[in-house]
Amino acid sequence: MREQLPNLQPTWDLMIQKRKFCMHSVYVKMMKADRVPWRYLIQDKYARPRAITLTWMACHGRLSTKDRLRKHGFITDRVCSLCNADDETHDHLMFGCSVAKGIWKHVLHWLGIKHDPQPWSMEIDWLIRMIGKKGWRFRVLKIALAETVYEVWHYRNDIIFRGNTHRSTSIDIANRIIEKVIYRGWYSPKLRKQIATLMP
Repeated sequence: MREQLPNLQPTWDLMIQKRKFCMHSVYVKMMKADRVPWRYLIQDKYARPRAITLTWMACHGRLSTKDRLRKHGFITDRVCSLCNADDETHDHLMFGCSVAKGIWKHVLHWLGIKHDPQPWSMEIDWLIRMIGKKGWRFRVLKIALAETVYEVWHYRNDIIFRGNTHRSTSIDIANRIIEKVIYRGWYSPKLRKQIATLMP
């Protein structure tokens, strides 16, 4: 993306001039970047733009996980905020962590997909193969991935910065993701009928 930053500059300047940030404009510009194998994972108009952007960052391995923050000298803590494992790395958090893995597995089960989640690099390979298949279930899978990455990251940050004052459980998070997928997928007339069959 470093090579693509000059293309984003006019959009950025316009947003500064208007004093209003528009995630959609940044998203559209990012979609014109060089092609990568996982590009179809984030090319989805139904998931929330913030969820797609966070998934894009995850695909680049740029989430501020504790191993990255420790590497730059910002923190000394290395314990995973979700499962208290020894090291919070990108691959661990998405989806090697037992809590994050359980959330993603619950969402996949709701979709009727039998799969044992793996750490991020292996999960991306599996997802690329899955979304290449035809059928509505795999279109909904893209929405579910983006919303899961966003909610897991949000849950992790809630624990770190707020001490999880809401006392959400992993089942609560999984159900919230399912609600978002239903809500966002309902916008598509092509997906609406199929999503209705998944509703509890």
